[in-house]
Amino acid sequence: MACYLYNNIGRPAGNLSALIADSSQYGIYTRSLKQVIKVGYSCCSRGIATLEGQSSQTSLSDAELPSENQLESTASLNATQELQTDHDMSDGLEDINTLPVLSRNNLQQQSSSKPIYNYEGEEENEFDEMISDQSPLSASMKYRLNLLCGDKLSMQLWDHYTKTRQTEATLEKKMQLRSAVLANIKTVYKDAALHIVGSSTNGFGSNSCDIDFSLIIGKNDDFSRRKTLHALSNIRGKLISLRYLKDIRVIPASVPILEFRDSISNNNCDITVNNPTGIRNTHLMYAYSLCDDRVVPLAKFIKVWGSHHGINSSAYGTLSSYAVINLVINYLQECDPPVVPFLQKEFPTSFKKTSRVNAIPKRRTNASLTDIPRNSSKNEQTLGQLLIGFFQYYSLFKWSNNIISIKKGKFPLDWRHKFITAKGHFINIEEPFEESNVARSIRSRKKYERIKAAFTLADRALKKDPDIKSLFSYSLDD
Repeated sequence: MACYLYNNIGRPAGNLSALIADSSQYGIYTRSLKQVIKVGYSCCSRGIATLEGQSSQTSLSDAELPSENQLESTASLNATQELQTDHDMSDGLEDINTLPVLSRNNLQQQSSSKPIYNYEGEEENEFDEMISDQSPLSASMKYRLNLLCGDKLSMQLWDHYTKTRQTEATLEKKMQLRSAVLANIKTVYKDAALHIVGSSTNGFGSNSCDIDFSLIIGKNDDFSRRKTLHALSNIRGKLISLRYLKDIRVIPASVPILEFRDSISNNNCDITVNNPTGIRNTHLMYAYSLCDDRVVPLAKFIKVWGSHHGINSSAYGTLSSYAVINLVINYLQECDPPVVPFLQKEFPTSFKKTSRVNAIPKRRTNASLTDIPRNSSKNEQTLGQLLIGFFQYYSLFKWSNNIISIKKGKFPLDWRHKFITAKGHFINIEEPFEESNVARSIRSRKKYERIKAAFTLADRALKKDPDIKSLFSYSLDD
């Protein structure tokens, strides 16, 4: 499954030496795990109660915790001090790009001939490989090639996808980082599980996308904001020992997060605590990415188009990347015939709201997704035709009258729905598990009108010239 829980999560602390010896799982991050042996798996006395009460850690009550103001002040001060420490220490550190690759059989063996992260054999375009094969293509393969590359616009979209998609080598590096970070977190919270969620593992990622971690502690109970800040502060204290992690700071937002930058991959990272919905969403999105070869190339390009025109950033009051993917999937569900099914309707047991997130299977052994149909749609539109249809569909969409839902399809918005009873929203996209509004960040009519204008102008541009370049030939600010 997309969340990639390693088998070693359940190993007891005493096996840490053996765990480190398996350098294939940790790669260049193995050095940081050596330090954990010196620290040991001693638990912090102020731990969090863990899964099924098996841990000996002490449960925290709100009364024992520092106040939110104290935690926020400490987080701010520590962040400032750590930033300065990072800069002071950097002068004395080895250039990380000159460190040797760690051998699987001998951690002490050095091999300077290969730089760190030198993964040979980048993925080739599988369709180029098929076309160059001397054997004749089957009728079904010719059909799939036509859907993906049957016209100029489709070829452009497929080319963009093959150049920007996340490679397996990049994903493996991210998993190595996850393992190193988790090993340090486990010195504080023994039963912790760390999932990579979002674009990195949902099938829609690129090599440059940020790494979003979802940390599950204990029984996955909802933490109070104060407990979350306290947990993140404890974790920050452990992660500062990993010298390749920079700018580590707790952000005391309404949903607190721990931010840092991995100087090896240059990826920005963040950690949230006990957010199971993000894990379930990643599982669901990954399943949709498998349904049809046209889904991911279409969604990835639309995200780039949205970013270019300033409508793909929830931080600035527009659509989040997750909201954009929901728009794409629902459009593909509403096509006639549909390109993808309503997975939660057809496979309810695979996508349950109550599923235990730590039991969600790993991507490479995902038996729960084997029954999901792949490339079985009767829709014969090419990738380019679907892009044209996407912009036409949303340029005419009645945003104020409908709720977009990949769980049950588009349905009318009425006064009884909680979107209306809670707050009036300009765009309504139902979250498939929590049934909240994925587009709740859009609170300004000006931003809402900008989003509508973007779809309208894109529709006009493609009708005039069905070329990718036409979608970047205009400005919403004119």
